[in-house]
Amino acid sequence: MRKFTILVVLLCIGLYYLGCKSYTATIEWKHPTPNSVAGFKVYGGRSSGVYTLTLDLGKINPVGYEGTIGVYKHTQPISDRYYKNIRYCAMSAYNSEGKEGPLSIETSVTAASGVLNINFN
Repeated sequence: MRKFTILVVLLCIGLYYLGCKSYTATIEWKHPTPNSVAGFKVYGGRSSGVYTLTLDLGKINPVGYEGTIGVYKHTQPISDRYYKNIRYCAMSAYNSEGKEGPLSIETSVTAASGVLNINFN
């Protein structure tokens, strides 16, 4: 019985630590904010120009303006798959029909302490 109890305790501790690992992505960008923008997507990957993962941010409201340019900052939870595999990324905007505009200029990403920092500014 004692071995079983120890095994259960170790299993619970292992599951606790596996479940506790949380990651977030913090994304900052500027975009002229025409009314036709329904959302934004971030494309990322481990190699420059090779994007294997997509984050659909949906509709995001600007946190401020520089003249007529919207300033955006968005934070969202992400899985370890995204945290460990995005080092380069580009972004696009899409309209209500899902048609995407051109990709932005690529930016490199920094990852530290569970936060993926993506800055297009």
